[in-house]
Amino acid sequence: MSLLEVEQAIRKELYTDEKLSAPGYCRYAAEKMMRIAQEANISEPRAHLSFLVYPEAMPTEDVHYAIGAVNPEDPQDKLVFNPVPTELFPQYIGPKPPYFMFAEMVKVDEVV
Repeated sequence: MSLLEVEQAIRKELYTDEKLSAPGYCRYAAEKMMRIAQEANISEPRAHLSFLVYPEAMPTEDVHYAIGAVNPEDPQDKLVFNPVPTELFPQYIGPKPPYFMFAEMVKVDEVV
């Protein structure tokens, strides 16, 4: 399944690129994780990938980006990739948690 391939590829990259989890690099991390996810997203069913942002996409430092992946055959099967910790968002990679501020993040098409 592609969702698992995406997760494995991103976890592997975390060991080789320190900036993926460095404070202040959430834009870099989101863009790089999306590239990695798109390359790994080859098996059917392909995961639906999106950038996640809080509170809204804007070109200031007061936003936080992560990425999300959803199994198209089971929309409840979701993963959140947030390797850069902040005050509101803990470092987290796994099933979409129903708590924290992750529920407040919105999908966007690109990193601003």
